[in-house]
Parts: sequence; C-alpha cells; structure tokens
Amino acid sequence: MRAISQKNKGNYLEILDMLAQEEQFVREKLESISGFKGTSSEIKNELIECATLVVKETIQKELDLAEFVSVQADETLDVSCKSQMSVIFRYCVNDSVQERF
Repeated sequence: MRAISQKNKGNYLEILDMLAQEEQFVREKLESISGFKGTSSEIKNELIECATLVVKETIQKELDLAEFVSVQADETLDVSCKSQMSVIFRYCVNDSVQERF
C-alpha cells in the first residue's frame, strides 16, 4: 500500500474538501470539529450523512423543475454477496440534460 502524499490526501478527504468549498453546511460542520483527521468512523458517517442530505436536496430541486424524468434502477451482488442497487435519474433542466446517480 503506498503512502498518501501531502498533495493527495486520498479520495474521501479530497472529495470532502471539494464539497466544503461549495456547501456552507458541510464547511460549518468541518469547522466545528476540532482536530479533524477524517479517520473516525463516527465522524465519517456524520459527514457522509451531511453530504447525502445536500446532494438529495439539490437533486430534488432539479427534479421539481424537470418536465420529464427517466428513472433506471439496477441491482447486483457485491463480493460479499450483498445486494447493491443503483438508481439513475435523467432529466432536462434549462435545456441541459442532467444525469444523477
């Protein structure tokens, strides 16, 4: 396993930083956590829940504006034989086709 350099903090922390730049709610949550390292599973779960809420609200607003919506659902088993489902929404907002997973 290779070490993570200072420039590359790993996918989870990089995505979290990017999300915090755009979303005040996430930024405030990160600022309220002293000594954040991103390694605690409890903190990770809270931040994932927070990010999920932001994404859900954004998609819901876009879906409310769309005249037509296409929904595609697919299910498969992962390596531990647990069922995993993906849902894709496709819709058009302001003459732009959006696709959300």
